[in-house]
Amino acid sequence: MPTKQIIRLLLVFTLLFSVYRLILFNSFSTVPQQETVSTFILGLRFDLRWVAIPILIFLLLSLFKPLSPVYSTKAQKGWTIFFVFIAFIEVLIFTVDFYYFDYLGQHLNMFLFSLMEDGKEAKGMVWASYPVLKISIMVLVIMTIFYFLIKFSLQSSVIKNSSDPSKKKRVIYTILTALVLGILIFGEIGQYPLRWSKAFEGRNLFMAKIALNPFETLLNSKNNAKATYDIKQIKKGYDWTADYLGVKNKDKENLQYSRFINSSPDRSVKDLNVVIIIAESFSAHLSSSFKTPMETTTYFDQLVPDGVLFDRCFTHSGTTAKGVFAILTGIPDFEDLTTASRKPELVEQHIVYNELEEYEKYYFIGGSLSWANVQGFLNANLPGLKTYEEMDYQAPRADVWGVADRPMLLEANEILSQGDKPFFAIIQLSSNHKPYTIPEEDLNDEFQLKDLPKDTLYKYGFDDIKQLNGLRYMDYSIHSFIEAARDKDYFDNTLFVIIGDHGAKTKRVPFFPKAWQRYLLDKRQTPLFFYSPKHLKPNRISTLAAQVDVGPTVMGILNKPYHYKALGRNLLDTTLVNPKVFMYDELTATILFDSLITSVSVVDSTHTSFEDYSNKPISKQRKEVLTDSLKQPILEYFNTVRYIIRNNK
Repeated sequence: MPTKQIIRLLLVFTLLFSVYRLILFNSFSTVPQQETVSTFILGLRFDLRWVAIPILIFLLLSLFKPLSPVYSTKAQKGWTIFFVFIAFIEVLIFTVDFYYFDYLGQHLNMFLFSLMEDGKEAKGMVWASYPVLKISIMVLVIMTIFYFLIKFSLQSSVIKNSSDPSKKKRVIYTILTALVLGILIFGEIGQYPLRWSKAFEGRNLFMAKIALNPFETLLNSKNNAKATYDIKQIKKGYDWTADYLGVKNKDKENLQYSRFINSSPDRSVKDLNVVIIIAESFSAHLSSSFKTPMETTTYFDQLVPDGVLFDRCFTHSGTTAKGVFAILTGIPDFEDLTTASRKPELVEQHIVYNELEEYEKYYFIGGSLSWANVQGFLNANLPGLKTYEEMDYQAPRADVWGVADRPMLLEANEILSQGDKPFFAIIQLSSNHKPYTIPEEDLNDEFQLKDLPKDTLYKYGFDDIKQLNGLRYMDYSIHSFIEAARDKDYFDNTLFVIIGDHGAKTKRVPFFPKAWQRYLLDKRQTPLFFYSPKHLKPNRISTLAAQVDVGPTVMGILNKPYHYKALGRNLLDTTLVNPKVFMYDELTATILFDSLITSVSVVDSTHTSFEDYSNKPISKQRKEVLTDSLKQPILEYFNTVRYIIRNNK
């Protein structure tokens, strides 16, 4: 049994990874760093995953005596070649990664292949910028050292048949060792595997990168190869995009989108607390604040007359992670096959809420922030953020989504009421999601479950009774939170924002144009509500709005100056006109403008669709003209989003 060989190989390859991390740290760390020890320990866990994979292959194949180094000298030579080759690949990747880190300040990712598209230019840059000959000699020396280390690791006296362990013992040994290696590969003992976002927990961006290795970042950015942009399209649409965003100092050549928004001299600056509630699947077409006659969101309905409701707000996509990203960064997540928060190269973003420097910052969620690598995204971009997850509450776990909305909100209220500084808080809800679990203790005189016939539910757009009660419970939870907050000192000096992460796609969308189902607008339209009775004049506004607009609008209400280069706009700024909403899903980009909807395939722009949902008669010729006039701005904006998300530092 190759016990000694496995232990030696683990040590040899762990040494290789650890030495590289130490070199990287010493080469690029310019100031004293906190969490150094824990960072290297976490880095070791990431490394052991990649070390264990080829060793697991070695273990399993060694079950067969002709392939085992303890039974065959030929096998020893064969495995030596195999592991030397593995070491060569790792040394080569580490070498490229070191200079890539030096060049871009990040580990290898799929953007490398974009840089290599022009082979001649890339080759010239490498030869002109780096000592290629010295690097080659260095790699040769390192490989010579590791050749002897690997050869020594695999050395063994060949076992003869007389001392051969029984087959049963070999199988048991293999299973137990494979289990240990499997744990190293999984990286955690728990429900979730070790994810790259773990590196960003409690660490600055540099130390997070030190904890990672290039294999992790390459793996997690593999889909980035499809997320490209057309610089010609961006420049072609620069002028109208810059005007639309309110850019004053336009510069098309350098694609300048940065702008500084000053405080209005006509209003005082307000140090209001900010609470943004991201409501799970808060769909406009199911809310009684909109067109449905069913009393589905009665408590929210009571708030609406005292706040500012944007009733034509849409999300840019239909997933929670993309919605959270857009709300926080002001940039739509138009990445293919994945989310921006899952991509290491996109994790670093400028977030406008960091302009609230004196504010305490909180993020509350009933479940775990490990989903979609949101934890890493938050920790990388909101320094000092205090996060609360399911294990941090006194309330018990309700279901797979963690603690239910109402107890989580009530505990969040108590935490927020204890501070003496202004605060910014995100509260992410989840109970309005299958399986729609509602704790027994929340059923009382104020809230009881409804039971309606299926045909009635279908008539009003609900797929089943659980969906209806899930929405009602979320509404009741928000009511409980607002009323509990009303009794606290912070309430009168707080701006509450309520917006959905996305809407809800249902089998039927009554009371809305048919386009809502054709263009998935039932999944996209959500209320956007600002509530601060002491500071906001009530209004209901039918201007088009989007998730990216939340940040600039909040800063506008506070009248705080801020630097910004994302894609949101202050919805209360009357100087910004012609509002539009852009959406993207499955390689198709869509624009909402007035009552017009146009979709374009980003793969083949000849694939377009157009609809005017106002039901006004429109000629075929006019329809073609409008489609052509909107198609180009859609493609220009789509590429601009792809560019800005990679340059919003």
